[in-house]
Amino acid sequence: MEVLFPMSARVKIGYNHGMLITKYGHNFEQNKKTQKRGMVYPTTVSAGVVLGSYENSFGRKSMFTYRVDENKTTPTDAFFIRRTTWKKIIQRTDKDMLTSFKSWTILEFVNKIFMPVQSY
Repeated sequence: MEVLFPMSARVKIGYNHGMLITKYGHNFEQNKKTQKRGMVYPTTVSAGVVLGSYENSFGRKSMFTYRVDENKTTPTDAFFIRRTTWKKIIQRTDKDMLTSFKSWTILEFVNKIFMPVQSY
C-alpha cells in the first residue's frame, strides 16, 4: 500500500466480514459455519486524513480496505507516495523528528481509523 493523501474525497474504511480483528491487529479466521461473506465499511474519514502512513512506517500489512466514497458530481483528488519512496524518506529523516512523527502516526491511526472500526 502507498501512503495516500486524499484531498477532496471521503474514504470508507472496512474489512472482510469473515475475519475477526483483535485489539492487537491480528486477523484470525472465524469458524466457517458462522462466517459471513463480504466487505463491511463501518466508518468513513474525511479528506485530509493520511492513509497508509502507519502501515508503511512500521512495515505492517494493512488490516483494512480503503475505498473512495463515490460522489458522481465531483472528481476525486489525491496524492500518494510509493512505499519505496516512503522508506527512503524515513531513512533520511532525523531520529528525533522520526520519533515524533511515528508517535503522531500511531495516534492518528488509532483515533481515526482503528478505534472507529473496532467500535462497530
